[in-house]
Amino acid sequence: MPKRRQWDSKTKARIVLEVISGVLSSAEACRKYELAESVLARWKREFVEQAHLAFGSDSAMGVGNSEEIEELQRMVGQQAMELEALKKGLCILQSRKGKRW
Repeated sequence: MPKRRQWDSKTKARIVLEVISGVLSSAEACRKYELAESVLARWKREFVEQAHLAFGSDSAMGVGNSEEIEELQRMVGQQAMELEALKKGLCILQSRKGKRW
């Protein structure tokens, strides 16, 4: 079985841009870079789906992340409650440590 080649993200983007811009057809790029058509198709789909990130993510600009903030706040609250319960349990165990049952 041939060894699978690892492609870095910059190389993937360059190859996809060559195809999208018309420098190479999909078939030519697959032959030139020894890629399966399904791999190139996946790269193109991922490239198009993530293109908006080139201009900064919405969450980095504070847009549309209120749900994420609320979820993180809920998780922090949950962890604070768990920590308090563990502290109380530890205090109980430490107070019983000196006593015989």
